[in-house]
Amino acid sequence: AANSDEIVVTAQKREQSAQHVSIAISAFTGKTAEALGVNNVQSLANVVPGVSLQSPGGPAQSEIGIRGVSSRDISPTKEGAVVMYLDDTYFPITSAAAKPVFDIERVEVLKGPQSTLFGRNASGGVIHIVSKQPTNTFEGYVQAGMGSFGEKEVQGAVSGPLSDNV
Repeated sequence: AANSDEIVVTAQKREQSAQHVSIAISAFTGKTAEALGVNNVQSLANVVPGVSLQSPGGPAQSEIGIRGVSSRDISPTKEGAVVMYLDDTYFPITSAAAKPVFDIERVEVLKGPQSTLFGRNASGGVIHIVSKQPTNTFEGYVQAGMGSFGEKEVQGAVSGPLSDNV
């Protein structure tokens, strides 16, 4: 029987317990990510050891580094040494790291070269975000917040069946 605290990851392109993966990995559930304040990929630098953030071209061109491996090229068409995937979809644009992420199942940060598994020039590592899957029952949430200078933020998600067979 699986331990309820066990995190199942897909770091090697198959589901495994994080304890049985022979890759240096930091993984946590969506609830843990929310509790740690992870609301975009850039915020991982605050909670994952060895992850750093550089912004040589400003916030829109942030570069994530893992264990000191990153790229300083600020060209918008370059691929970084650390690559990002959302639900197995590759995001080549570094500005995607600033986009909000929510309603996630888990976050996996794979440290070190991963090109044989992910097929990209991932010499620094991979950040893999996995969204929550659709559910068979209706559920959802809404969160709202306010900040300085009139900042307002609203996020939410809804899941459930569309009909008896969809």
